[in-house]
Amino acid sequence: MPVIYFLSRQNYNLFHSLADGASIVIAASAFMIIWNSRARVDNNYFLYTGIAFLFFAFLDLMHLLGNKNMGVFPEYGNLGPTFYIASRYVLSISLLIAPFFISRKLNTTLMFAGYSLVTLLILLSIFHWQIFPACIVEGLGLTPFKVVSDYIICLILLGAMGLLLINRQAFDSRVLWIIVFSIILSIATGLTFTLYTDPFGVTNMGGHLFQIASFYLVYLAFIETSLTKPQEILFRKLKQNEEKLTLNLQQLDQANAELNQEIAVRKRAEVELRRQREWFQVTLSSIGDAVIATDAAGRITFMNAVAEALTGWTLPDASQIPVKNVFHIIDEETHREVESPVARVFREGVVVNLANNTLLVRKDGTEVPIDDSVAPIRDQDGETLGVVLIFRDIIERKQAERSQAEHAAKLEEINKELESFSYSVSHDLRAPLRAIIGYAQMILKKQAEGFDEEARRWVQMIKDNAERMGRLIDDLLAFSRLGRQELAKRSLDMEELIGEVWQELLAINPDRDLSLKISRMAAASGDQALIRQVYGNLLGNAVKFTQGRTGALIEAGSCIQDGREVYYVRDNGIGFDMKLYGKLFGVFQRLHDEEEYKGTGIGLSLVQRIIHRHGGKIWADGKVDEGAAFYFTLPQEENRSIIDEK
Repeated sequence: MPVIYFLSRQNYNLFHSLADGASIVIAASAFMIIWNSRARVDNNYFLYTGIAFLFFAFLDLMHLLGNKNMGVFPEYGNLGPTFYIASRYVLSISLLIAPFFISRKLNTTLMFAGYSLVTLLILLSIFHWQIFPACIVEGLGLTPFKVVSDYIICLILLGAMGLLLINRQAFDSRVLWIIVFSIILSIATGLTFTLYTDPFGVTNMGGHLFQIASFYLVYLAFIETSLTKPQEILFRKLKQNEEKLTLNLQQLDQANAELNQEIAVRKRAEVELRRQREWFQVTLSSIGDAVIATDAAGRITFMNAVAEALTGWTLPDASQIPVKNVFHIIDEETHREVESPVARVFREGVVVNLANNTLLVRKDGTEVPIDDSVAPIRDQDGETLGVVLIFRDIIERKQAERSQAEHAAKLEEINKELESFSYSVSHDLRAPLRAIIGYAQMILKKQAEGFDEEARRWVQMIKDNAERMGRLIDDLLAFSRLGRQELAKRSLDMEELIGEVWQELLAINPDRDLSLKISRMAAASGDQALIRQVYGNLLGNAVKFTQGRTGALIEAGSCIQDGREVYYVRDNGIGFDMKLYGKLFGVFQRLHDEEEYKGTGIGLSLVQRIIHRHGGKIWADGKVDEGAAFYFTLPQEENRSIIDEK
């Protein structure tokens, strides 16, 4: 038979040589083709496999020469299967690695060096160290190592094919499937050679034919890629670049749109910020207090007109010098310079309240008493951007306090004088007063017997004035007793005390539509009878001075000022002129001449003396036709209760 004849011992070496020689020539040719046209290859998969095939071809040549029948290495036995397994490992592993170099840069020098080293180690392990496992044993056939290696190589080739299909977008479709079928044929080669039993058998011939076909497909793929497909590759690359460019342009357009939107948002934010700054400056410029603002470096950036007038500096001049030279303050008592509150705010980041004894040294050297506070300006992250100083001239208040102190001293002198004759005078005055009031009442009872209206009015005036004199005597006696009597201090429920006084006022003013608003009220310590007298005078005055006014409003409560509990009584009555403040707490001093507003002339003096006897202070504020407010302090209970606004 022709096949048997073809595979006869005499022709085996010739067929084996032709088959291995063909695979070597194809592999070497494929490498040369891809190497010469590497500039036209669109990925490094082909360049990598081309270099790998060159070293595979060398090991396959050693496979041919190592066959026992070739007689090249007689002292080493049959090395053909050994070099076959070695070359197949190099080929399969190279195909598995190749997909990773599709889009990566390939250093051909380093690759040649690596494959040369691997080939050298294989040769040394076979010829010098003789540690490479045997693949065939004479008389027994293939070793387990050789059979297992064929299966492992087939699995590696399957992995290589899988990676190739995963990266199929990097290949021309026809070239991709040529390479896939080449790998399939290479797997068939390995599986066929696992059945190898006779070098002259059909499996041996079939394995070599599969190998030749596999390498031919590799050769064809390289031809397609390097010679017949470069134009298609070029167009594909151009198309891919065009798609990338289109995508980049779309992304650029989107980025431009987002940037324009962000610019528009920032412009709106800048307009809003500018509007807020303008509003802020207008607001600060219109308030009655002096305002100075600085930046984070402590330079003055804003001064309203009040600040310029009070300090004597203009903003252009003040912005060129340290803020401590503009806001130069000293202690009123010692006349020593006080630590700059601006520096303290920057150092500690807290609000600094200026003491009442602080003097501002103006640009011309004059001194003005001031008070108020310095606070940090912070951003949303809590960083200090500067400070703002808000202060006011309190020279009028200082003058009022001094005037009040002077009048208090005069009042004390008057009190001492009154004490010496008050009791005797009160006895001498009360006797005729009682007679006058008694007779006036008897006359009023007789008015039905023929008195005319004018006569009745005269008698009523006699009675009213006599009663007013009686109240004056009571106030004088109370005023004189304050200097001698001991205070019966106790814890006071201020809301309850005010409520009792208010009920009495409602009872004696039944024709008035009166209401009292009690706000936050803290408990205090004091003489209940005397504090009751204080509220009787203050609330009584509020009732009196709001009569005839629409929408009369009377308030009582307490609040915190400068760390102290301050009690107050306010009304929206006829008020008083602050120019007359010095007369306010004086004995027999009247601020209003109208008959309906007249009193004994000693009520507020009595209130002031009661507050002073308790160790407190009292002051007032008022404006003509806008009402008056009286403030005073009292000793506090340690565990004081606070009544919320009703």
